Amino acid sequence: METLGSRWFGFLLVVVYLEGCLSEQYTGPRILWTDVKYGKHHTHSRIVSLNGVGSEVMNGTAEFEVLRSEYNKINAALAFDYDDSLIFWSELVEGAIHKMSITTGDIDTIYANESNSITALTTDWISNKLYWTDANFEWIKVSDYNGTYHRTLIRNTFSPFGIVANPLTGHLYWSERDVAPRLRMASLAGENIQTIFRNFTLGQENFFRRPQGLAIDYAQNRLFWVDPTLPFREGKPSPLTDTSESGLNLLMSVYLHEDKVQLQSSCVVHSLQYRASYLDFDSEFFFLSGSMHKEVYIKPRNSYLRESRKMTLKQYNPLKVTVYDGHRQPNKTSQCNVNNGGCEQLCLNDPTGIRCLCSDGLATHTDGVTCIPHHPHVEMHNNYQLSTGAISGLVAGCLATFLILCLFVYCLRKRRKESRLSAVKKISMQLKWNTMSQSVKDGDDEDDNSATSGEESPRMQNTSEDSMDVGENGANSVQQQNDRNELPTK
Repeated sequence: METLGSRWFGFLLVVVYLEGCLSEQYTGPRILWTDVKYGKHHTHSRIVSLNGVGSEVMNGTAEFEVLRSEYNKINAALAFDYDDSLIFWSELVEGAIHKMSITTGDIDTIYANESNSITALTTDWISNKLYWTDANFEWIKVSDYNGTYHRTLIRNTFSPFGIVANPLTGHLYWSERDVAPRLRMASLAGENIQTIFRNFTLGQENFFRRPQGLAIDYAQNRLFWVDPTLPFREGKPSPLTDTSESGLNLLMSVYLHEDKVQLQSSCVVHSLQYRASYLDFDSEFFFLSGSMHKEVYIKPRNSYLRESRKMTLKQYNPLKVTVYDGHRQPNKTSQCNVNNGGCEQLCLNDPTGIRCLCSDGLATHTDGVTCIPHHPHVEMHNNYQLSTGAISGLVAGCLATFLILCLFVYCLRKRRKESRLSAVKKISMQLKWNTMSQSVKDGDDEDDNSATSGEESPRMQNTSEDSMDVGENGANSVQQQNDRNELPTK
């Protein structure tokens, strides 16, 4: 009995100890990043955390923790919702987006499309929506946190890379890095798309080449990004000071004003001494990741005289860096938080209020809240239908295409007919030529035969003449003999 009681007492101690460990789990501000190590036979990818605020990270007192470690995976983009204690990341090998609870460690997959180009995520933490870019499909999609409904908001973007949401104003910002790099914006419902920043020139040099790593300072309403690809040319002075061996790497920002942006007049540019691909910040420090040198950099925001600090990751290439802090996500009420705003599926914040949208393959009914099957010919979305002029233009285009196709078929058949006639004519001429050649050959053979007959006839004639001569001579001999016999009788 005493042994059984001691066992129960030991079990209770273990339970109490585990509960104490769980209660002491750190859930406060932290610096997160994803990284990957490329090996000869496999890859190793992690989600890493420095538990503490920027000042603790700067002085080296923040605790290092690995939240996620996987082999043969590449964890890339990263986003979070502080109030819900959630982090989201994209995994490029499987082409999926996952979420994990910081408090429980539970992991769920909210999107799986086998796309290896989901390189940027952002959250609307007010209405609980996740946005991401896909450079291969060239679109921007949105989903609820559970992954129940997905919708393609914006199509035909050009190599979208960075993305950030501002649910306080109802706007979405992203960067495009194709032949014509630019920053663009739209509402969180994907409407009113416009270009807000296209180039930044000093003298004859364009300092806007590859914008990425977008982040917003919501207190200042200021948009930041990095541009890491402007090459450094020796011997040529630059309008900006740079001592980096890899080129001129820039940290740029513009001030946003309602639905517009003050362009070059408000653009602030700082040159970096290292190559940074991703950016985030708190009130005191910039945090930048540079995968080329396997380092994460910490740069003071307000005092550029202070030196930056870098953390070397040895064999790991850091990708997305994120400041997981409640101050980075100010609170605001939204109608989407009450009964999903009355929407059947997706309720999105909008500069004018909220908007109800449906998953791909469905359209919003005329009531603006319910979803109906999407008609393949006539699109109906919020009382919008194809006009008569649009239908007439569509019919005219189809008719023109049909006529062009008929003309093409006619020309093709005519060309084939001409080809056949030409072939028949060629064959006829070949046969005629062959016949003529045979006739000429037969004539030559007859001439040869006649020539042979002509040569033999004189021989035969000579032989006959010789025979006749012999006969006459014999007759004359016989007559002379007779005459000799008759002479004695007389």
